Amino acid sequence: MYSTVKKQENIFISYDDFGKYCEELVDKIRDHKDCEKLEFVYGIPNSGLPVALHMSKRLDIPLILDLNYASYANGFVLVCDNLVDTGMTINSYFDWEQEFSFSNLFDRKITAAIANKVDAMYKADIYVLDIMPDQRVVFPWEFSL
Repeated sequence: MYSTVKKQENIFISYDDFGKYCEELVDKIRDHKDCEKLEFVYGIPNSGLPVALHMSKRLDIPLILDLNYASYANGFVLVCDNLVDTGMTINSYFDWEQEFSFSNLFDRKITAAIANKVDAMYKADIYVLDIMPDQRVVFPWEFSL
């Protein structure tokens, strides 16, 4: 006997929706207690880059493409991704940093994402959408042509 598998529900985010969610994220970041400390914005490649670019422009904080730069400069950094699924990607950046003795950045960061799965092991500090485990988020740059 085969078990019935519930079809995964896709959430399609248009470019208009993406812009609206980014603006909500900007507002939440501005309300964060450490917002005034932010010196850099970093986007986790590849899908975190559109979020990071938007945050950089709207918050008027320089975008960096190398997380080491923030570590060497002793800067407080906003680390962006589009989606926190399990949380392992965003967390692995800081495991890597501690392994290579750049631990000064570990306590000087804010993590931000458009969407966060409710069952993620590590959650973004700031996010806009709660996503259920069986949902898949499709961002506009992922749409099939």
